[in-house]
Amino acid sequence: MYFSDFIFHHSYRKTRCAESAATRVKNSSLFNVSESEQFKKVPAYKYVNNPLTKDLYDAGFDIPNPGLCPESGASLKLLIIIENARHRSDLREDIRRTYGHSFALRKDVAKMFLLGRPEKPGAQPDIPSESDRYGDMVVGRFVDTFYNLTLKTTAALEWVSTYCSKVKFIFKADDDVFLNIPRILDLIELWGDEKRAIIGEVCRWSHTKDKKDKHYVVPEVYNLPYNPAYAFGQSGYLVTTDIVKELLERGLSTAYLNIEDVFYTGMIASAIGATRAFHERSFKWHDPDYWVGSKNKKKCSIQDNVSVWAPERKQKYFLWNMTQTDRNYCT
Repeated sequence: MYFSDFIFHHSYRKTRCAESAATRVKNSSLFNVSESEQFKKVPAYKYVNNPLTKDLYDAGFDIPNPGLCPESGASLKLLIIIENARHRSDLREDIRRTYGHSFALRKDVAKMFLLGRPEKPGAQPDIPSESDRYGDMVVGRFVDTFYNLTLKTTAALEWVSTYCSKVKFIFKADDDVFLNIPRILDLIELWGDEKRAIIGEVCRWSHTKDKKDKHYVVPEVYNLPYNPAYAFGQSGYLVTTDIVKELLERGLSTAYLNIEDVFYTGMIASAIGATRAFHERSFKWHDPDYWVGSKNKKKCSIQDNVSVWAPERKQKYFLWNMTQTDRNYCT
Protein backbone atom coordinates (compact mmCIF):
# COMPACT_ATOMS: atom_id res chain seq x y z
CA MET A 1 0.00 0.00 0.00
CA TYR A 2 1.35 3.41 -1.00
CA PHE A 3 0.98 6.60 0.99
CA SER A 4 -0.50 8.20 -2.09
CA ASP A 5 -3.44 5.81 -1.77
CA PHE A 6 -4.63 7.91 1.18
CA ILE A 7 -6.49 10.80 -0.44
CA PHE A 8 -9.30 12.30 1.56
CA HIS A 9 -11.99 14.78 0.57
CA HIS A 10 -13.29 17.64 2.63
CA SER A 11 -16.38 19.61 1.74
CA TYR A 12 -14.24 22.68 1.03
CA ARG A 13 -11.03 21.27 -0.39
CA LYS A 14 -9.16 18.13 -1.28
CA THR A 15 -6.30 17.09 0.99
CA ARG A 16 -3.44 14.72 0.34
CA CYS A 17 -2.46 13.12 3.61
CA ALA A 18 0.23 10.60 4.49
CA GLU A 19 1.69 11.03 1.03
CA SER A 20 5.32 10.16 0.34
CA ALA A 21 6.49 9.53 -3.19
CA ALA A 22 7.58 5.97 -4.06
CA THR A 23 7.30 4.79 -0.46
CA ARG A 24 6.04 1.28 0.25
CA VAL A 25 5.56 -0.09 3.74
CA LYS A 26 5.07 -3.78 4.46
CA ASN A 27 3.72 -5.37 7.64
CA SER A 28 3.55 -2.12 9.51
CA SER A 29 0.67 -0.08 10.85
CA LEU A 30 2.83 2.97 11.55
CA PHE A 31 4.13 5.04 8.64
CA ASN A 32 7.03 7.45 9.16
CA VAL A 33 7.09 10.53 6.92
CA SER A 34 10.46 12.05 6.10
CA GLU A 35 11.07 15.73 5.42
CA SER A 36 13.30 17.76 3.14
CA GLU A 37 16.44 19.37 4.54
CA GLN A 38 14.94 22.83 4.09
CA PHE A 39 12.76 22.38 7.18
CA LYS A 40 15.36 20.74 9.41
CA LYS A 41 17.18 22.35 12.31
CA VAL A 42 16.45 25.94 11.28
CA PRO A 43 16.76 28.22 14.36
CA ALA A 44 14.32 30.89 13.14
CA TYR A 45 12.65 30.31 9.81
CA LYS A 46 13.67 33.06 7.43
CA TYR A 47 10.71 32.29 5.19
CA VAL A 48 8.29 33.33 7.96
CA ASN A 49 8.28 37.13 8.26
CA ASN A 50 6.75 37.59 11.71
CA PRO A 51 7.88 38.35 15.28
CA LEU A 52 9.22 35.47 17.31
CA THR A 53 6.52 33.51 19.14
CA LYS A 54 8.02 34.42 22.52
CA ASP A 55 7.44 38.10 21.76
CA LEU A 56 3.71 37.41 21.34
CA TYR A 57 3.21 34.84 24.10
CA ASP A 58 2.43 35.70 27.72
CA ALA A 59 3.57 32.74 29.82
CA GLY A 60 1.56 31.43 32.75
CA PHE A 61 -2.13 30.77 33.36
CA ASP A 62 -5.10 32.67 34.74
CA ILE A 63 -6.49 29.31 35.91
CA PRO A 64 -3.69 26.70 36.04
CA ASN A 65 -5.63 23.83 37.67
CA PRO A 66 -2.54 21.66 38.40
CA GLY A 67 -4.72 19.08 40.18
CA LEU A 68 -5.67 17.74 36.75
CA CYS A 69 -2.32 15.97 36.70
CA PRO A 70 -1.38 14.59 40.12
CA GLU A 71 2.27 13.64 40.68
CA SER A 72 3.16 15.31 37.36
CA GLY A 73 1.24 12.60 35.51
CA ALA A 74 3.35 9.66 36.68
CA SER A 75 0.28 7.39 36.83
CA LEU A 76 -1.29 8.63 33.56
CA LYS A 77 -1.15 6.88 30.20
CA LEU A 78 -2.90 9.70 28.39
CA LEU A 79 -3.78 13.36 28.80
CA ILE A 80 -6.37 14.68 26.33
CA ILE A 81 -6.06 18.42 25.69
CA ILE A 82 -9.21 19.86 24.09
CA GLU A 83 -8.64 23.32 22.65
CA ASN A 84 -11.92 25.07 23.29
CA ALA A 85 -13.36 28.59 22.92
CA ARG A 86 -14.43 30.00 26.26
CA HIS A 87 -17.95 30.92 25.07
CA ARG A 88 -18.63 27.33 23.88
CA SER A 89 -19.88 25.92 27.16
CA ASP A 90 -22.35 23.82 25.13
CA LEU A 91 -19.51 21.91 23.47
CA ARG A 92 -17.80 21.35 26.81
CA GLU A 93 -21.01 19.95 28.25
CA ASP A 94 -21.57 17.64 25.27
CA ILE A 95 -18.04 16.28 25.59
CA ARG A 96 -18.44 15.70 29.34
CA ARG A 97 -21.64 13.73 28.69
CA THR A 98 -20.29 11.64 25.78
CA TYR A 99 -16.70 10.59 25.19
CA GLY A 100 -15.45 12.53 28.23
CA HIS A 101 -17.64 10.27 30.34
CA SER A 102 -16.12 7.08 28.93
CA PHE A 103 -13.05 7.29 31.16
CA ALA A 104 -14.56 9.05 34.18
CA LEU A 105 -13.72 6.12 36.46
CA ARG A 106 -10.24 5.50 35.05
CA LYS A 107 -7.21 6.72 36.97
CA ASP A 108 -4.83 6.55 33.99
CA VAL A 109 -6.61 8.98 31.61
CA ALA A 110 -7.30 12.68 32.14
CA LYS A 111 -8.79 15.46 30.04
CA MET A 112 -8.51 19.23 30.11
CA PHE A 113 -10.27 22.02 28.25
CA LEU A 114 -7.81 24.76 27.29
CA LEU A 115 -9.28 28.25 26.95
CA GLY A 116 -7.98 31.78 26.55
CA ARG A 117 -9.11 35.24 27.57
CA PRO A 118 -12.23 36.82 26.02
CA GLU A 119 -11.80 38.72 22.77
CA LYS A 120 -14.36 41.34 23.82
CA PRO A 121 -15.78 42.29 27.21
CA GLY A 122 -19.39 41.40 27.78
CA ALA A 123 -21.58 38.39 28.39
CA GLN A 124 -19.42 35.31 28.92
CA PRO A 125 -19.91 32.04 30.79
CA ASP A 126 -18.77 32.15 34.40
CA ILE A 127 -15.50 30.33 33.73
CA PRO A 128 -14.15 30.33 37.34
CA SER A 129 -17.38 28.79 38.65
CA GLU A 130 -17.46 26.20 35.86
CA SER A 131 -13.81 25.37 36.55
CA ASP A 132 -14.53 24.92 40.26
CA ARG A 133 -17.50 22.70 39.49
CA TYR A 134 -15.80 20.35 37.03
CA GLY A 135 -12.08 20.73 37.70
CA ASP A 136 -11.18 20.12 34.05
CA MET A 137 -10.39 23.62 32.71
CA VAL A 138 -7.17 25.58 32.18
CA VAL A 139 -7.17 29.25 31.09
CA GLY A 140 -4.09 30.73 29.44
CA ARG A 141 -3.05 34.36 29.05
CA PHE A 142 -3.82 34.81 25.36
CA VAL A 143 -6.89 36.22 23.63
CA ASP A 144 -9.12 33.38 22.41
CA THR A 145 -9.24 33.91 18.61
CA PHE A 146 -8.57 31.76 15.56
CA TYR A 147 -5.39 33.65 14.77
CA ASN A 148 -4.06 32.88 18.25
CA LEU A 149 -4.41 29.10 17.94
CA THR A 150 -0.63 28.71 17.81
CA LEU A 151 -0.46 30.59 21.13
CA LYS A 152 -3.09 28.20 22.50
CA THR A 153 -1.00 25.17 21.54
CA THR A 154 2.04 26.93 23.02
CA ALA A 155 0.09 27.21 26.27
CA ALA A 156 -0.74 23.49 26.09
CA LEU A 157 2.95 22.64 25.75
CA GLU A 158 3.84 24.99 28.62
CA TRP A 159 1.19 23.44 30.87
CA VAL A 160 2.37 19.89 30.18
CA SER A 161 6.02 20.89 30.71
CA THR A 162 5.14 22.58 34.01
CA TYR A 163 2.47 20.32 35.53
CA CYS A 164 2.30 17.01 33.64
CA SER A 165 5.76 16.15 32.34
CA LYS A 166 5.59 12.47 33.36
CA VAL A 167 2.47 11.52 31.39
CA LYS A 168 3.31 9.13 28.57
CA PHE A 169 1.18 10.55 25.73
CA ILE A 170 -0.84 13.67 25.12
CA PHE A 171 -3.61 13.91 22.55
CA LYS A 172 -4.39 17.36 21.20
CA ALA A 173 -8.00 17.67 20.01
CA ASP A 174 -10.44 20.31 18.79
CA ASP A 175 -13.79 20.76 20.50
CA ASP A 176 -15.89 20.07 17.38
CA VAL A 177 -14.76 16.46 16.98
CA PHE A 178 -15.82 13.24 18.65
CA LEU A 179 -12.96 11.16 20.08
CA ASN A 180 -13.12 7.38 20.25
CA ILE A 181 -11.25 6.91 23.54
CA PRO A 182 -11.09 3.09 23.47
CA ARG A 183 -9.44 3.26 20.05
CA ILE A 184 -6.89 5.83 21.24
CA LEU A 185 -6.03 3.58 24.17
CA ASP A 186 -5.65 0.63 21.78
CA LEU A 187 -3.13 2.64 19.78
CA ILE A 188 -1.23 3.66 22.89
CA GLU A 189 -0.85 -0.02 23.75
CA LEU A 190 0.38 -0.68 20.22
CA TRP A 191 2.85 2.25 20.27
CA GLY A 192 3.74 2.18 23.94
CA ASP A 193 7.49 2.16 23.27
CA GLU A 194 7.43 4.90 20.64
CA LYS A 195 9.79 7.84 21.32
CA ARG A 196 10.07 11.38 19.94
CA ALA A 197 6.99 11.02 17.79
CA ILE A 198 3.87 12.84 16.63
CA ILE A 199 1.25 10.40 15.36
CA GLY A 200 -1.79 11.44 13.36
CA GLU A 201 -3.12 12.09 9.86
CA VAL A 202 0.08 13.34 8.23
CA CYS A 203 -0.52 15.75 5.35
CA ARG A 204 1.38 17.50 2.59
CA TRP A 205 -0.43 20.27 0.81
CA SER A 206 0.30 23.67 -0.60
CA HIS A 207 -1.14 26.83 0.89
CA THR A 208 -4.65 27.80 -0.03
CA LYS A 209 -4.77 30.66 -2.54
CA ASP A 210 -8.28 31.66 -1.52
CA LYS A 211 -7.95 34.94 0.35
CA LYS A 212 -11.34 34.38 1.99
CA ASP A 213 -10.23 31.09 3.54
CA LYS A 214 -9.36 31.44 7.22
CA HIS A 215 -6.22 29.33 6.60
CA TYR A 216 -4.90 31.78 4.01
CA VAL A 217 -1.47 33.22 4.84
CA VAL A 218 -0.24 36.24 2.88
CA PRO A 219 3.00 35.70 0.92
CA GLU A 220 4.62 38.58 2.83
CA VAL A 221 4.36 36.45 6.00
CA TYR A 222 5.16 32.98 4.63
CA ASN A 223 7.11 32.93 1.40
CA LEU A 224 7.13 29.24 0.44
CA PRO A 225 4.36 27.78 -1.75
CA TYR A 226 4.07 24.58 0.30
CA ASN A 227 4.03 23.32 3.88
CA PRO A 228 6.24 20.74 5.53
CA ALA A 229 4.66 17.37 6.32
CA TYR A 230 2.47 17.89 9.37
CA ALA A 231 -0.20 16.17 11.47
CA PHE A 232 -3.65 17.47 10.56
CA GLY A 233 -4.91 19.34 13.62
CA GLN A 234 -8.62 18.76 13.00
CA SER A 235 -8.11 15.01 13.20
CA GLY A 236 -6.19 15.39 16.43
CA TYR A 237 -2.76 13.95 17.06
CA LEU A 238 -0.79 12.02 19.68
CA VAL A 239 2.52 13.35 20.99
CA THR A 240 5.05 11.43 23.04
CA THR A 241 5.81 13.63 26.03
CA ASP A 242 9.57 13.30 25.70
CA ILE A 243 9.55 16.04 23.01
CA VAL A 244 7.07 18.48 24.59
CA LYS A 245 9.72 20.71 26.17
CA GLU A 246 11.76 20.80 22.93
CA LEU A 247 8.67 21.71 20.90
CA LEU A 248 7.92 24.53 23.34
CA GLU A 249 11.44 25.97 23.46
CA ARG A 250 11.99 25.80 19.69
CA GLY A 251 8.53 27.17 19.00
CA LEU A 252 9.09 30.18 21.25
CA SER A 253 12.36 31.00 19.47
CA THR A 254 10.82 30.70 15.99
CA ALA A 255 8.96 33.31 13.92
CA TYR A 256 5.22 33.02 14.56
CA LEU A 257 2.83 31.34 12.12
CA ASN A 258 -0.86 31.26 13.06
CA ILE A 259 -1.60 27.83 11.50
CA GLU A 260 -0.82 25.80 14.62
CA ASP A 261 -0.62 22.30 13.16
CA VAL A 262 1.70 23.38 10.33
CA PHE A 263 3.80 25.33 12.83
CA TYR A 264 4.26 22.79 15.63
CA THR A 265 3.81 19.37 13.99
CA GLY A 266 5.43 20.46 10.72
CA MET A 267 8.09 23.15 11.05
CA ILE A 268 9.05 22.71 14.69
CA ALA A 269 8.85 18.89 14.62
CA SER A 270 11.20 18.91 11.63
CA ALA A 271 13.56 21.30 13.37
CA ILE A 272 13.95 19.05 16.41
CA GLY A 273 14.11 15.83 14.39
CA ALA A 274 10.83 14.33 15.65
CA THR A 275 9.09 11.53 13.78
CA ARG A 276 5.81 12.33 12.02
CA ALA A 277 3.93 9.07 11.71
CA PHE A 278 0.62 8.00 10.23
CA HIS A 279 -1.48 5.04 11.28
CA GLU A 280 -2.95 3.37 8.23
CA ARG A 281 -6.46 2.80 9.56
CA SER A 282 -7.20 4.96 12.56
CA PHE A 283 -6.90 8.55 11.36
CA LYS A 284 -9.58 8.98 8.70
CA TRP A 285 -11.35 12.12 9.75
CA HIS A 286 -12.64 12.66 6.18
CA ASP A 287 -13.96 9.11 5.68
CA PRO A 288 -17.45 9.44 4.10
CA ASP A 289 -18.55 6.10 5.57
CA TYR A 290 -19.40 7.76 8.87
CA TRP A 291 -22.70 9.15 7.65
CA VAL A 292 -23.71 6.83 4.77
CA GLY A 293 -24.43 3.14 4.37
CA SER A 294 -25.93 0.59 6.70
CA LYS A 295 -26.03 1.07 10.46
CA ASN A 296 -23.52 -1.72 11.06
CA LYS A 297 -21.17 -0.32 8.43
CA LYS A 298 -21.25 3.09 10.10
CA LYS A 299 -20.82 1.55 13.52
CA CYS A 300 -17.72 -0.42 12.56
CA SER A 301 -16.19 2.44 10.59
CA ILE A 302 -16.55 4.70 13.61
CA GLN A 303 -15.24 2.18 16.09
CA ASP A 304 -12.06 1.67 14.08
CA ASN A 305 -11.22 5.36 13.94
CA VAL A 306 -9.82 7.86 16.40
CA SER A 307 -11.86 10.97 15.64
CA VAL A 308 -14.86 12.16 13.65
CA TRP A 309 -15.82 15.73 12.87
CA ALA A 310 -19.09 16.20 14.77
CA PRO A 311 -19.92 19.88 15.34
CA GLU A 312 -23.61 19.20 16.08
CA ARG A 313 -24.86 17.97 19.43
CA LYS A 314 -26.94 15.15 17.91
CA GLN A 315 -23.87 13.86 16.04
CA LYS A 316 -21.82 13.50 19.23
CA TYR A 317 -24.58 11.55 20.96
CA PHE A 318 -25.07 9.36 17.87
CA LEU A 319 -21.35 8.56 17.79
CA TRP A 320 -21.29 7.97 21.55
CA ASN A 321 -24.00 5.34 21.21
CA MET A 322 -22.24 3.76 18.24
CA THR A 323 -18.93 3.36 20.06
CA GLN A 324 -20.55 1.86 23.16
CA THR A 325 -22.23 -1.12 21.48
CA ASP A 326 -21.09 -4.24 19.62
CA ARG A 327 -17.39 -3.44 19.83
CA ASN A 328 -16.48 -7.13 19.69
CA TYR A 329 -18.62 -7.61 16.58
CA CYS A 330 -16.74 -4.85 14.75
CA THR A 331 -13.32 -6.02 15.93
